Formats: sequence, C-alpha cells, structure tokens
Amino acid sequence: MNQLSQERGAPTVTATGEAGIEVRTDRAELTVTVAVHDADQQACLRRRREAVAVVRTVLARVPLLGQEDEKVHESVSHDRVHQASWSVTLVLPDAADEAAREQLVEAISRLSGAGDCQLSGPDWSLSPAARHAAHSRALGKAGTDARAQAEAMVTALGGRISGIRSVTANSHVPLTLDAGPARTRMTLAAAEAPLPERQLEINAEPALETVRAAAEVVCFAEFPG
Repeated sequence: MNQLSQERGAPTVTATGEAGIEVRTDRAELTVTVAVHDADQQACLRRRREAVAVVRTVLARVPLLGQEDEKVHESVSHDRVHQASWSVTLVLPDAADEAAREQLVEAISRLSGAGDCQLSGPDWSLSPAARHAAHSRALGKAGTDARAQAEAMVTALGGRISGIRSVTANSHVPLTLDAGPARTRMTLAAAEAPLPERQLEINAEPALETVRAAAEVVCFAEFPG
C-alpha cells in the first residue's frame, strides 16, 4: 500500500516493496522405510530383520549422509495380521559436497529395488542459516523497492524525499540453528546381508526455492511553496 499523509505539519509518504530471491537448496532428506505384513508374527519379525540388514549394508557405504529419527514399530490389525516397520531419515547436510551427493544417489539406486523397502524423497530444503541469509537479501531488495516507489510518488507530485521516518519488515524469518532430531539407535538384531544391485539412476541436483520478503518505508517529503 502506497499513501501520502500529513504528520505534525510534515508530509509523509508510505510505500511497500516486495522482492523474491531465488536460491538453490542446500539440504536434502531421504526417508527409508521397511514395512512388513504377515499373518505369522515370527515370520513378520524375521522379514523385517532381514530387510533392515540389507538397508544397513547400503548405509555402511554412504557414511557422508547423516542418519536421524530412527524408529521401530509393531502392531496387529483387527484381522490378526502382524505389521512390523522400521524407518530412518538420511540427511544430506551440504548439497555443495559432491561426494555426499554421489552417496545419496548410491543409496537411492541400491535401496529402490530392495525387498520390503520404501523410499520417500529426496526432499530438498534450505537450512535455517541459508534461509535467513536469503531472507535478509530479499528484505534489502524489498526496502530498496519501497524507497523507489516513495520517491516516484513524491517526484510525480513535484516534491522530493527529505528523510526516512521508519522502515518496517512486513514478514520475518527468525534465525534458528536447529541441529535436527536427536539420533537414536534401535536394538534390532544385526545380521549380514548381500549388497543389493543398483536399480535406479537419478540426478541429485538441488532444487531451486524462492524466498520472499516485504518491507514498508515511511519517508518525509518536501514540496515547494
């Protein structure tokens, strides 16, 4: 909203500017889930144990990926079918690390064909620090845009900007350096398993994201006469 008003005898002009900064994401998450259903409880637990062993064989080859939020779950449905699951989230903490990106591709390629294994992702995002930096840049552009709009409006009326009364950010992204969920290790029995063959080839290029900001500037204006 742009407007011209009078404040204690001094005219002021209020203008709002907006800007968006397109940045490449720097973080990725891939959730690996083993889910087994079987009428026999022991068979269900055995299949889960074997599938998890295959996953761990692959994870041993990708040490540059973090592992977070590991979970184990067991339940029985109303028709007495046993359900056993296990999941872990693999984290690529720095998309600029080419070796780590290659390991993400390795994990996806080998686990995509593993039995009783499901993949979700990779989901690309900005780390809190990267998002804060991008928002600060966008906010600076928004402030510049607001000032330019105020000057254009006053100039069109034959005046000039004599000073700035206030600048307000209409949105705010707090800087939260989050270390992520605490890592947990569940006590599933370890077992050796053969390494699955590569099945799926992908290009692990970080996605683009637009970070937006808006700013309001209130300027003092002077007019002749």
